[in-house]
Amino acid sequence: MKPLTEIHELIHSLTGSEKRYISSFIKPNSVNGQLFQYLMRTPFPVDADQARDDLGYRDNYPGFLRITRYLEERVLALIKQYDRKNSINALLTDAIQDVEALYARGFYDRADKIIIQAKKQAQKVERLEMLLELLRWQHKLIVNSYELDKQIPALRQVYDEQQEVANKLRNLYEYMLLEEEVLLRFRRDYFSREESHKITLDNELVHDEVKPHSLRAQCLYHVIRGLTFFYNDEMDRAEAEYYKLDLISNRHLFLKTVYLEDYLTAMLSWVRVKYWRGHLESAQKLISKIQNSQLIEDLPQARRSQYYQLLYNYQFIIYEDQRQLEKARDMIPTIIDLLEHGKVDPLAKDVFYYNFAIIHFDLHDSGIARHYIKAILQKNPKQVRDDIYVFAQILELLILYDAQEWDTLDYRIKSTYRFLKKRKRIYKLESLIMDFIRQLPKAKTRPKLIELLRKLRDQIELLKSEQFEQKATRYYNFTGWLDGRIKTLESSTR
Repeated sequence: MKPLTEIHELIHSLTGSEKRYISSFIKPNSVNGQLFQYLMRTPFPVDADQARDDLGYRDNYPGFLRITRYLEERVLALIKQYDRKNSINALLTDAIQDVEALYARGFYDRADKIIIQAKKQAQKVERLEMLLELLRWQHKLIVNSYELDKQIPALRQVYDEQQEVANKLRNLYEYMLLEEEVLLRFRRDYFSREESHKITLDNELVHDEVKPHSLRAQCLYHVIRGLTFFYNDEMDRAEAEYYKLDLISNRHLFLKTVYLEDYLTAMLSWVRVKYWRGHLESAQKLISKIQNSQLIEDLPQARRSQYYQLLYNYQFIIYEDQRQLEKARDMIPTIIDLLEHGKVDPLAKDVFYYNFAIIHFDLHDSGIARHYIKAILQKNPKQVRDDIYVFAQILELLILYDAQEWDTLDYRIKSTYRFLKKRKRIYKLESLIMDFIRQLPKAKTRPKLIELLRKLRDQIELLKSEQFEQKATRYYNFTGWLDGRIKTLESSTR
């Protein structure tokens, strides 16, 4: 039943505040209210026949179709009403339209009052484009309604305001462009595993002495510096930038509401910095702060999925690093539901599959772990993030080793080694693990095997002191895996 599917999708696209607003206008005990509440709590996909049975319309298809269509009209009308009431853009657009209508009819004084009030709103939340449009109308009103001796000083004031706003807007666009350039470089190069790649802060816009022209530009200033320092593995400096950005956002709350996506992106980047610094408890507190704020729920459904994707990913790998494996496993159904029904980056799905494989492997569910690894490795390597594809191959070797599938392991060692040799850069960790696995057949006795395992563990511990190699040691708890095998072998010799 297409109308039911359409209203179901529409309801699930609503933000949390939109749902609360619409619910206040639809009586829960009414026919439409019952259908609205039913669709809100029903996951995708909705079964039309089941819905008719549950709501008492088994033998009244026309009646059910009628209330479904009416509910869609009602929800759409309330969404528009909500936007007009709550969206600053809608409010300012309405103000400009009112000014245009009043100006056309010669009500200049009334139009001027609306402009003065709308300008205050636009200035408060830095809607610079709208502010320029309001100033354009103010200029027209001055020319057509002011006495000649008052026009020049009034026009001069408007020209000064226009120039100031235009300068702020130009400065903001420069920061927005620079942020896009840094983000593009980050996405393209960060996981390419090239040690020589660095981003330099040679742009004058992000020098210490530079003062951005607006609060939003100032936020972008800290975002750009934070991303750059993170990219260059200067984690302390990166965290300092995100801390400053959060202080600004807490002092000027419109930066969290009007520019919500910018704020959430920055906060999730801060979680990433804390994670890579190894400050897991601090990262967990920041994740809890984001979740408790319910800010993600105020996003459109399509964008909401993408932010939950990032949030779940960090929460998942933090549980993994803290060895709270059962908690991580309990998250998997929720994440799978997001992957199946949300609009998620295809590359992110592989990252989740890799993390699922790690959790199941560490919980001794090797069969499920291999299922997720296979889902990654059966793809064309060009369709998978380079780092995930490489470490998925290495994890597969560990799974095969634990399963004692020696023939398959020997074949996979050779193919993985050939694949890694084609890469421009191989982490030392990758080479160490490959060398370790190739030496396994020579370790004929238990003491020799223990010696080989301890040697690899000591080598990995040394790598943790090298900045570039630290990245590689975060993809899996290799030392934990080695400690477990050493402990098992030692206990079996007693």
